[in-house]
Amino acid sequence: MTAHPAADGLDGSRPFRSLLRLLRPQSARLLGAAIAFLVKDSPTWVLPVVTGSIIDIVVAHGPLTRLVPWALGALLILALNYPFNMIFVRVSSRTTRELAVELRNALTARPQRLSLGFHNEQSAAIIQTKVVRDVENVELLMQQAFPTFLSSTFTLVGAVVITTITAPAFTLLFALTVPVVAVLIRYIRKRSAERN
Repeated sequence: MTAHPAADGLDGSRPFRSLLRLLRPQSARLLGAAIAFLVKDSPTWVLPVVTGSIIDIVVAHGPLTRLVPWALGALLILALNYPFNMIFVRVSSRTTRELAVELRNALTARPQRLSLGFHNEQSAAIIQTKVVRDVENVELLMQQAFPTFLSSTFTLVGAVVITTITAPAFTLLFALTVPVVAVLIRYIRKRSAERN
């Protein structure tokens, strides 16, 4: 019996690389999910700028007509949140399910290549339980880690872009202070590890 093609791509010593190899056929769908998540998550870093601009207009006693574009922009961003959330959930769930099927097939094909002696010594129920549990763990990882990774990445990039557009001097300040803070944290951790 021939092995499942994805079974050759699995490497127990490099699980993350194996996961990426299994996700490679889904890369276009994952990119679409990431774009949908970007639009869905954009209110978290766009609305503070809109709110700040509205407050600036009100404090400066500006004309109310200047509030209309900002208010419409905020409504548009909020209106896009729901449909793009549905698109993200649908696409990412489908990708996760197809990954689970592919992984389940690959893990099922692997024992078929082992000797009869192995199957005589091992319980089929134990192997089946382990396969099911491992696939469920990968599904859970994808469901929890993928949105968290996207949210963290887009929030960081969005904050840097917005800060660069609205206050370029702060971007320069961040560019200078972040490496200093990183070196300082590393130094303090090293010193505390040596002493403790």
